[in-house]
Amino acid sequence: MLCEAHGTDPGFSGARISLYRCKDGDITEVKASRQSIGHRELEREQRFVNQDIGIEGDSSFYLISDGYFHQGGGERAFSFGRKRLDRVLLKYYRKPMAEQGKILENVLAAYQGNEF
Repeated sequence: MLCEAHGTDPGFSGARISLYRCKDGDITEVKASRQSIGHRELEREQRFVNQDIGIEGDSSFYLISDGYFHQGGGERAFSFGRKRLDRVLLKYYRKPMAEQGKILENVLAAYQGNEF
């Protein structure tokens, strides 16, 4: 993953981990490249797409491993899922990041219940 900021025009290039942006009550996904990095059987010269993401107004950005989505729990032992995570992020994205981190930990722990 690479995320760099130069003024208000940051760029993003990810390897299998997308970047999520919450802004104005909406969440968008900036898709990562499908290639992995760090595996010995991969080509040495891989190409990753650099994307301009721009920062406008009150935006929060998140890099989240797919492992977070796949955590089991809940009444029927389903995975946490992307839609559930989207709802949590949209509800709390205006809070300070440290507080958001604690909220995300608590929400996931509560969802996992006895599975945790």
